[in-house]
Amino acid sequence: MKLSENTKISVVGFKTWDDALFMGLMLESSYLTHQEWPNMNMTEGGLHLPTAKKDGELSILTIFSWEFEDLKVYCTSNILDMVSVDEIISTNDVHSLSGSMYEFSAPVEFYQERFNQILSLEL
Repeated sequence: MKLSENTKISVVGFKTWDDALFMGLMLESSYLTHQEWPNMNMTEGGLHLPTAKKDGELSILTIFSWEFEDLKVYCTSNILDMVSVDEIISTNDVHSLSGSMYEFSAPVEFYQERFNQILSLEL
């Protein structure tokens, strides 16, 4: 997800399994309807998804449970920020998210080592 022109692409984490499932079901429903994934660039006016039943099962996407510290290391290692969704607020067919934005960084030496690891995988 990209929240604005000044932010990096971000990992989205949900505080509850039910919210992650609900968002996943809406994403899958959009994909099945339009035969393409929705644009997750929030700089273009928001995310518009069809409402899904909250008790469905995912058939395409997979949800993984992470410990916050592990997710923080993953984001830092891959130069990603994180959006933590505390709640999905639904009114009729309009859904908004409330939560927090996290920006992760590390010393330059960390990224030098990380880029060297990535380059060695490419060779």
